[in-house]
Amino acid sequence: MINLIKPITLLGRLIFTVTLLIAPFINIEDSIASENLSSARHFTEPVITPGLVTKDWEKQPVKHNSKRESDLSLTLDQQMYASLLPEIQAYAESNNLKISVNEGTCGTTAGMIMKKSVDIGGFCCPPGEVDRLPGVQFHTLGITALVLFVHPDNPIDNVTTEEARKLFMGYIRKWSALSDPAAKNYNQSVKLVTHIHCKLRPGHWKLLLPSQDHFSPDILDFSAAPDLIAEVASDKRAIGYETFAMANVHSRHGKLKPLMINGVSPGDLEALAQGKYPFYRVFNITTWKGAAANPLSDALAEYLMGRVNKIANTLFVASPDLLKKNGWIFKNNELVGLPPSLQKQISQE
Repeated sequence: MINLIKPITLLGRLIFTVTLLIAPFINIEDSIASENLSSARHFTEPVITPGLVTKDWEKQPVKHNSKRESDLSLTLDQQMYASLLPEIQAYAESNNLKISVNEGTCGTTAGMIMKKSVDIGGFCCPPGEVDRLPGVQFHTLGITALVLFVHPDNPIDNVTTEEARKLFMGYIRKWSALSDPAAKNYNQSVKLVTHIHCKLRPGHWKLLLPSQDHFSPDILDFSAAPDLIAEVASDKRAIGYETFAMANVHSRHGKLKPLMINGVSPGDLEALAQGKYPFYRVFNITTWKGAAANPLSDALAEYLMGRVNKIANTLFVASPDLLKKNGWIFKNNELVGLPPSLQKQISQE
């Protein structure tokens, strides 16, 4: 597998070096606070973005690209593919359907939707404005923790939200600088491993830091989750972020240790739904209305939404039912907003 690592500019290194040199003379706490790092958008407005397509496009039906005849064609990002493929295969068999399922990225899915070549698309992020096309309906299957992973031999168990952000900004350079009692004798340097993707969409890693510019220039950025997992699993200094689902799917690349944040485990789905764990992904699938509508895709989407509510623990997701119970805002089947209490808390940070 080819590793595509983000190049680090000399200018970026120079700026970062100067920042470290002047750090003793400035109040980093005030600097971080002034940047309002919790200001990243969690969702976009659930309205169609005008001007993305023509009226003729709106009238077109779905036309499958596959040479093999199929009743339904799906493209799912790698997160959704890993979680939903067994469920889709079981549904196809029990309903005597031919369902073509392709794995890609959120960008791949968006491209297939724009081409009107799929009946259902899968995203691991909330839709961006570029995804708000006429006739496209979003259905949320839940949220899953964006987990901070370290090497199993790393003694650290917990970081605060503030420490997590300082780590990835490069302000904390040694593990021993953390507040966890186990950090005191772990005088290793920190190695930052990232997967900065889906820049056009809200949520995901942007809840950690709101833009790529906020990350340290010394990050090691990979274009694929398996590479990130392999890097963190092989280096005792490393920290990276991924989901439990992807860590399990790619466990052959090595074992990882999840960190708690503010004393909250990323595996605690109740705490995740209550907003006590700060970083998460949103899983959405799409169907069509209008000229591209297909009753078969509507039925499959309804089945998957029902199944997620029953097997949420297996998929590591806080289900729509659990989210609604905790005040998250939905429009039809799409998650579009935080609970008012959590929104108020974030606005006061």
